[in-house]
Amino acid sequence: MAGGIGSRFWPASTAQHPKQFLDIMGLGRSLLQLTYDRYITIGLAPEDIFVVTSQNYVKLVQEHLPDLGLHQIIGEPERRNTAPAAYVGNRLIQHLHGDAVVVMAPSDHLIEEVTTFGDIIKEGYSLVSTEPAIITIGIEPHFAHTGYGYIEYQDFGRRPYKVGSFTEKPDTETAKGFLAAGNHLWNAGIFMWRTSALIDAFEQHSPDIKQAIDDNLLIDNNGITPKSLSNIYSAVRSGSIDYEIMERAQNIFTIPAPAKMNWSDLGSWKSLYDESDKDQENNVIVAEKSHMVDSTKNLIFAPGKKVIVKGLQNYMILEKNDALVICPIADDQTIKKWREEMLGDE
Repeated sequence: MAGGIGSRFWPASTAQHPKQFLDIMGLGRSLLQLTYDRYITIGLAPEDIFVVTSQNYVKLVQEHLPDLGLHQIIGEPERRNTAPAAYVGNRLIQHLHGDAVVVMAPSDHLIEEVTTFGDIIKEGYSLVSTEPAIITIGIEPHFAHTGYGYIEYQDFGRRPYKVGSFTEKPDTETAKGFLAAGNHLWNAGIFMWRTSALIDAFEQHSPDIKQAIDDNLLIDNNGITPKSLSNIYSAVRSGSIDYEIMERAQNIFTIPAPAKMNWSDLGSWKSLYDESDKDQENNVIVAEKSHMVDSTKNLIFAPGKKVIVKGLQNYMILEKNDALVICPIADDQTIKKWREEMLGDE
């Protein structure tokens, strides 16, 4: 999934060039490319990888992932959240590969321990390839995070574990209770299923979304036809895969991924700071050259710039695309609001 605009990463991320296409980690690869690399590393071939994105980003996807054929890139003409994206992508894969096992994942997450991730995927494959199950991958929590959704699972001695319930972004006390209970995981937003299992789930729980897509779906040698996509997205309603399927179906399982896998959804500048290598003064610096004086625990993101900072602690300095943001790191969740107030729909 590569269609979001990453507004919490403004000013680096813009509607024209969102964060999945940025080298936000300073590694020489965009987040989309790092996600692609991850799946190639665990054994997928380029022809096994499909991207659902905005039609405005199809050329960007081709530039970043030149090994993919155009038929592997679905350019949505309108945003309809993750449920239609999941079902449309699933139907294309079914057309090309039959009753295949599918992994659905965001393109802008970070997973540093790829070997561990590969082991998790293999474990999930062993279940979904033989049973009509759907798996959501969870992350073992190491603190009471209030910015993630939580998965409550029932431990009956068999992995993957049966999911009991989902909770979206709890308050601090609830998150602490989840941590103490020992049977809750952060929801990583990575799912596994067989194509037939997801089609059956939509038939049972969101038949109107399934019908709107099936009625308008046309696939040729170049993938889903542009006219078909236009008709689909004019007819289908918006809905998230979490609400439409995961929270309603009974055949949902989860695999706890250990904290050592080093997963992050990179949902904000603070998460980038937390996941990045730091200098001796705990600064994270992405710049051509920098000189830090009496400055600690700062995030400096100014690619290609020379930066001097004196007497600053726990701040962000973000310079990109003719915009400059200077604020405490603790205010990172407010950047989206500030951007909207200043730029509106720009």
